[in-house]
Amino acid sequence: MNCPACRAPLETRRFEDGTEVDFCPACHGVWYDLADMSLTVAVAGEGPTERLCPRDGQQLVRGAAAGTIVTADRCPACGGLWLDAGEVQKLRAELKVDSLIGKGASQAPPPLPRPGASTAAPARRVKEAFEGIAADPRDSAYENNSDESLSPRIEHLERSYAHFQTGWPKVGFVLGEFPWRVRVGDEAQTRDFIAPPFLLSEERTGSDRTWTHGVYLEPSEVWAGFGLEGEPPARRSAAPAQPNPHDEAWSVVGLWGSLAAAAALAVFVAAMMFSKRSVVYTGTFTADPAVAEKAVVTPVFTFDGSRPASVRVRLDTNIGNSWAFFRMALVNDETDAALHFERELSYYWGREDGESWSEGSQSDVAYLSRVPPGRYYLVIDPEVPTGGVGYNVQVMWDHPRPDHLAWAWAFLLLPFAWVYLRRRSFEMARWAESDHPMVTSEDDDE
Repeated sequence: MNCPACRAPLETRRFEDGTEVDFCPACHGVWYDLADMSLTVAVAGEGPTERLCPRDGQQLVRGAAAGTIVTADRCPACGGLWLDAGEVQKLRAELKVDSLIGKGASQAPPPLPRPGASTAAPARRVKEAFEGIAADPRDSAYENNSDESLSPRIEHLERSYAHFQTGWPKVGFVLGEFPWRVRVGDEAQTRDFIAPPFLLSEERTGSDRTWTHGVYLEPSEVWAGFGLEGEPPARRSAAPAQPNPHDEAWSVVGLWGSLAAAAALAVFVAAMMFSKRSVVYTGTFTADPAVAEKAVVTPVFTFDGSRPASVRVRLDTNIGNSWAFFRMALVNDETDAALHFERELSYYWGREDGESWSEGSQSDVAYLSRVPPGRYYLVIDPEVPTGGVGYNVQVMWDHPRPDHLAWAWAFLLLPFAWVYLRRRSFEMARWAESDHPMVTSEDDDE
């Protein structure tokens, strides 16, 4: 049989007393055969509709059911009754019955008069039955949600479960039959704790307290378990207990990246241990802006060795609330080949609002890579402000460059950063609808 409203196939549910009810899984409407109803429900006819009876194909007649404001569709031939989603519980509330299913009605009821002013009182009762039901489960008690600030954890089966969400769901409408009495407006407190792929849920209703332990299943597993054809729908977000798909990549990158970073550090330490790091020249000078020729040429010094190595040139000055600029060249005494480089220093300090501050530095270091061994001298051409600057120059041979280690670590951090961002993005999606979102609306505003 097909749904009168959306034409989707109806599904049948059978009860122990032999009665049946047919419901639509698409639009959630319900079809009652006359023989399976526990009471007679007449419909005030308003003429035929475009809906067809799922039993005999006759046009259904629409009207108010049993003198209420609840709209229903009845087949004039077989007496079957169709109720749209949400109308079942409304009709039961109006008629003050717990169920419409059962052996009771034996013949099609006569049509009732059209509903008029007499329906005002039932309409008021239905309205009152739905008043006060929160559209958002958080509305009724979320202001008193201490779990939001406390972030409790639960230890179970040697696992630590983090609090995900606390809610106060209310029954808005009821569809189907239940082994317990369900009323519109019933409220419970629910608390969910996660340790992916495991979920621990608590439900409290009055003095009852029920715990449920579950495990996340992939959509393909659920699809195969029910023997469904095709592929499951695509994921739209991250489920609370869904394992982070980037955890494995994070573990692999963490292991091999840490080993590579340690190896880079070991290579640098070995280079420091086996390098000469010998100071080949030290000189102290004064730069006076009143002197026309301020350039300095140092004595010749020697880089001993059989291979090219790094050279470190360090400058120390006495500048204060001032600056200095140095043009320098390392010149080979035998070939006149020169390596030119520059350094600018500035250092300012003071007090503001009772606190001291400073910026810049009085010292700087320059590294020259792969300098061949031999005899060299240094040419220094300073540019200084009024008042002059005193400075000290130190030249060190065969000194490994620390920035090489820094560049190696920065390169190794790239896969760390990529996997971290993807892993964090998934966690942000997971916790977005929880009581503990990683990004709040205030953060978005900022």
